[in-house]
Amino acid sequence: MANEKDQLTPEELPFDLKNEIGEIGKVQRFIPGVYCLTAPKEGCPVENYYVVMEFAAVFAAVSKYGRQFPGLRLYPVSEDAGGWRIVEYELAKYQMARSPELLSEEAEQEFHRTALFAAGYHPEYFGEYPVPIRTPRGCTLRHQKLENGVYWLETSQCEELLAVCYPIWNTEFTSIARVIGEPTEYDSIQGYDKTMGYLYFIRRSCCVAFYELMQTRPAWEGTVIGKAAVMNAIWRYLPKYAAMAPGLSENSWKNYLSKIETERERVIRMSPEAGDDFLLFLKEQ
Repeated sequence: MANEKDQLTPEELPFDLKNEIGEIGKVQRFIPGVYCLTAPKEGCPVENYYVVMEFAAVFAAVSKYGRQFPGLRLYPVSEDAGGWRIVEYELAKYQMARSPELLSEEAEQEFHRTALFAAGYHPEYFGEYPVPIRTPRGCTLRHQKLENGVYWLETSQCEELLAVCYPIWNTEFTSIARVIGEPTEYDSIQGYDKTMGYLYFIRRSCCVAFYELMQTRPAWEGTVIGKAAVMNAIWRYLPKYAAMAPGLSENSWKNYLSKIETERERVIRMSPEAGDDFLLFLKEQ
């Protein structure tokens, strides 16, 4: 969104955040009062920050997010729910409203994607991902929300499905999990990024989806699903997936199967005493 003339030096900034974020490197100004900064961060080459000053045109829209400092708010990009995605959205909206010639089909699609992905972190701002009505196995009759964009469905074909929205499966699922999931024909034709297309997992294969989802949702263990049981279910129903060690190519899994007995502890463990009934949230109903 910024161009070369908006490149500034740290000395040109109308504020000083050196004590808060360290030595500032690159500086970009998008519109008056809105900046993107880089600064060193322990364990990373640099950290990116948005800064929105109180007089900026988008400040009112983003003022409930970020870290407050005198006359401005700071939005570290490393903080998923810190509000920086809302800053990007409001900047895009502001610039396109002021310059309608920017509103090309490509820009419109990018604007849509910005809001689409941000909704996963800020449903209070963008709204929640809708519960899918039509699935590859009938229409949704009943649903249970596990989180925004992740639903357990009962359908008109008497199927139980796990439904995972595009912004989540596109960023969190491995290629194997994506192949196991079923899309609707409409979503696959129209484009998942345009329809927020869900992937659907039948009860037999949803263990893989739950296993991958729980990698970034440790609070699910013992409440939503049982970790030991979900790994047992993977070994029972999808041993190919279970046998794939980190870094192993998908084409070489057959050569690995002969080593399962000695290598399985490296990949997904088996715990016979835990069984394979891992859907704890259903037991609470």
